[in-house]
Amino acid sequence: MIKSKHRAVSLILVVILAISAFCASGFSVFAVSTEENSVSAGGTLVYLKNTKNWSKVYIHYWIDDNTHTEWPGELMTLVPGTSDTYYYEVPAGYVGILFNGGGNGDLQTGDLSVSEGSGKIFDPSTNQWSTYTGPAIGTDPSTQPNSTQPNSTQPNSTQPTSPSGENVVYCQNDAGWSTVYCYMWNSSTDNNHAWPGVAMEDLGDGVWCYSLPKNYANIIFNGGSDANKTGDMTYPGTGHIYNNGTNEWDVFDTSPIRITGFKTDVASPQYKGMNITITSNATSSAGAVSYKYSVTNTTTNQTILLSNFGTANTVVWTPTVVGEYIITVDVIDTAGNANKRTMNYSIADDSNIVKPIIKGVTPYNNNEIQVNTQVTVNVNAGGGKTGTNLLFYKYVVTDPDGVQNTPYYSLSKTYQFTPNKLGVYKVQVYVQNSNNDTVNKTYSYTSVGHVVTTAPTSGTLTDPSTSPSTSPSTSPSTAPTTSTNPTNPVGILGDVDFDGQVNVRDVTLIQLHLASLQPFNDEQKVVADYDCDGYVNIKDATKIQFVLAGLNYSGN
Repeated sequence: MIKSKHRAVSLILVVILAISAFCASGFSVFAVSTEENSVSAGGTLVYLKNTKNWSKVYIHYWIDDNTHTEWPGELMTLVPGTSDTYYYEVPAGYVGILFNGGGNGDLQTGDLSVSEGSGKIFDPSTNQWSTYTGPAIGTDPSTQPNSTQPNSTQPNSTQPTSPSGENVVYCQNDAGWSTVYCYMWNSSTDNNHAWPGVAMEDLGDGVWCYSLPKNYANIIFNGGSDANKTGDMTYPGTGHIYNNGTNEWDVFDTSPIRITGFKTDVASPQYKGMNITITSNATSSAGAVSYKYSVTNTTTNQTILLSNFGTANTVVWTPTVVGEYIITVDVIDTAGNANKRTMNYSIADDSNIVKPIIKGVTPYNNNEIQVNTQVTVNVNAGGGKTGTNLLFYKYVVTDPDGVQNTPYYSLSKTYQFTPNKLGVYKVQVYVQNSNNDTVNKTYSYTSVGHVVTTAPTSGTLTDPSTSPSTSPSTSPSTAPTTSTNPTNPVGILGDVDFDGQVNVRDVTLIQLHLASLQPFNDEQKVVADYDCDGYVNIKDATKIQFVLAGLNYSGN
């Protein structure tokens, strides 16, 4: 049911007042850090002993309430040769850290000092720092104590090596041709060999090479037939590699840790607010590879750290400032070898763009969703500055069996559906302007969890500006033992931060959860359902506020 505008405004004021009281009580409310408040890379190495057996280990760090990581923070990296010790380099300028397993309660430590933990290891079971005595970890190869560190000028013996000759071209055989041929020419009578050309040399690791006897202007790679070949291309010069799987040229890398790919999912230029996925791939036979991503605004020379060294080779960048940027990936391996690549990227303003653009969605692509639990897809779109200046949205949901909903266009940038099967759900988002110019993108989500036999809920459109979030919660299997309307709330019901008491902090956490700013685990959802009606909504937060104020609540 759509609430009145007056009630919506009053609810917003309640949230604002509660958050203000929450912050005043000494609890920090964190938001996503902006580029204007970012700090430079480089910093302090800290360690964690995972004695709590968290399935994932995160580190959340901050300067103040405006400059910090998004909860739960960055994934830490397992120290090679160990099974429970993790490390992370906190960027310079940050003062506070919090280790966690992706949740609250027993899944997190308290607030800790960066300076106190410099070079030390923290045990969450004892809440103590101690001297770190494990294997040395560092991001600067020159600081590594490994006496057998490879010479950065010498290729590793198992890495592809350059053939003799000064004019060499390479092919990354991701297409899987049994043999790779190179046909080059200047004219119909001036070529390197009759078709299909010269068989290239297999260097291993999918890389093939050919030493040119002289310069040629044009080139075709092929698998020995017309069925497997590239188009006619201009030869870019010696030392370049062509990927016959992605159809892209790049500079061939012969360093001990070799970067074999570095790209974005959307080509430059793009617009501020766009979710840009950056991916790189590196290989090294000397040890596991770690990746670090950053972007630098060439006008302000401000560098923003997107992710510190870790095993993830992909990161999402959402620029908020128009300008020219340099995207950088740094890679290291456990033997101390290091390498880096950069690319230029332009970010423009979409405020006057006519055609619609889809900048991104939440949850992000490939996220896991819970079966029989309502999912809210929020779309961030731009453009549409023509005619009515409105954008129209349509959502096509395909379940794991191929069954689709019946979609219609609306003005809502939010769509809700409830998966009732395990497997992959595809959500195809259409955005259209008043001239009927249309763009669409497809996002995939994997439904997991225990299947409960219930009738599926049809998709509904929601306008968040007129209706507060009322996400249904898992009903508790047994009713809480505390009263549903306590006059002196000290028990578990309502105590979502599990600190032993119900207060304004719990109210604010519920409100942040309803605004999709604070994830709740199953236990928190149970105790947040203060009126025990099977749902976590604004009524639960309001009822707790009334009880705390000593008032009777008579709302529906």
